[in-house]
Amino acid sequence: MSYRGSSTRHGVVLVAAAMAVGLSGCASGGSSPSATATTATGTGGDALELSGEPVTLTFQWWGGAERADRTNAAVDKFEEENPNITVETQYADYSPYQEKLATQSAGGQSPDVFQMDLPYVSTYASGGALLDLTTLAPILDLTDFEAADLETGQVDGKLYALLNGVNAAVVLVNPSLLEKAGVPMPDDETWSWEDLQEASAAVSEAGGGDFVGLQDWGFCEDALYYWQRDHGSAVYDSAGDVVADVSAVTAFFQYALDLQSSGATAPASVVSESMAAGQDAQMMSTNRAAFAFGYTNALSAMSSASGSNLELLRLPRSEGSVPEYLNASQFWSVSASTEHPAEAALFLDFLANSEAAADSLMAERGIPANTKIRAYLAPQLSPAEKAQIEYLDALAVESSLAVPPPGGTVIHTILMKYTESVTFGVMTPEQAAEAFVNDLKVAVKNG
Repeated sequence: MSYRGSSTRHGVVLVAAAMAVGLSGCASGGSSPSATATTATGTGGDALELSGEPVTLTFQWWGGAERADRTNAAVDKFEEENPNITVETQYADYSPYQEKLATQSAGGQSPDVFQMDLPYVSTYASGGALLDLTTLAPILDLTDFEAADLETGQVDGKLYALLNGVNAAVVLVNPSLLEKAGVPMPDDETWSWEDLQEASAAVSEAGGGDFVGLQDWGFCEDALYYWQRDHGSAVYDSAGDVVADVSAVTAFFQYALDLQSSGATAPASVVSESMAAGQDAQMMSTNRAAFAFGYTNALSAMSSASGSNLELLRLPRSEGSVPEYLNASQFWSVSASTEHPAEAALFLDFLANSEAAADSLMAERGIPANTKIRAYLAPQLSPAEKAQIEYLDALAVESSLAVPPPGGTVIHTILMKYTESVTFGVMTPEQAAEAFVNDLKVAVKNG
């Protein structure tokens, strides 16, 4: 998705620059307790004291104008409930946000509470920049989060990032193009990788150059994560080591090549151009592809852009395989250097557990990971957002992804490089697989 613009609240400013990103207590869900003077003991044994005196928290995230409006509205509600706490907010586009946060962290000046992205969790955690959120109990209530969701923000058994939104890898489908091509809707409970290829090739043939079957394959690391899991492997292990099976990566690239040679996808140059475009200009969004690899939270935007009622299908899987996992759209983290851990815990609890906050935030960061908040929001959401909840709730998730290690942030660039090398005929799938795994190991080693 693309994030544009900048904003300021209470006078705090971040410089913004446009960037396209290829694509996240009150157990009852009621109001968060106000910050009257009290003391609670966290699981780490340290006392958390809400002073009741005036306190200022800094709060930072990446995103666009809509996210800023929604988030600042939630902050206003928190300040109304806790008049002694002022929350200074700041946001920026993704790239300048990450650059600014890295500078702040290096200087020990990280905001008290801030948005965190999955590839960076282990980097900041290993550098001592993040607070173990379990030490904020009982002020921060985590009882309405699934254990698998909490695992996505853990490093070495400690919780450094709390999932604030979830999505999952899917096949997006345009039923109107299938109907136009005379291709039946696949049964996503039983279809195979070969079925996807055959259906896509049939659509392309019927499209006569006006539209194709599958928008792309192999340009996103989540496609590789899913493929590796489906083939009994993984990209990283729990220790952060690269354990990607070269033979499975070879098959991944070979599948991309087979899709192209069978006509299931457009020529390599067209696919690369589409993937370099913004989400609204990609082939699925412009009714030029019947299927696309994507994420559940892309349903609303791509449906709107295309003017078509897109639907979600489960990705193919091998017999007996359960490769599905929930993907973190973003996280919340707390600075290890915060001078107000109790107030930060109270604010984070409000964002994560409060219906009042949910009324403002809605599902803009993805479907809430908090199960009670998810159920609370469901009647208020659009049909596309409701479809996302239904899809996520129906997934049989057995395990989460390992948190990417430091250095793993370059996987997207490396994967795109070798996917294009294969589809443009520069390298064989075997050559690309070996080079990809080697490059990723070097990046992680140097991370």
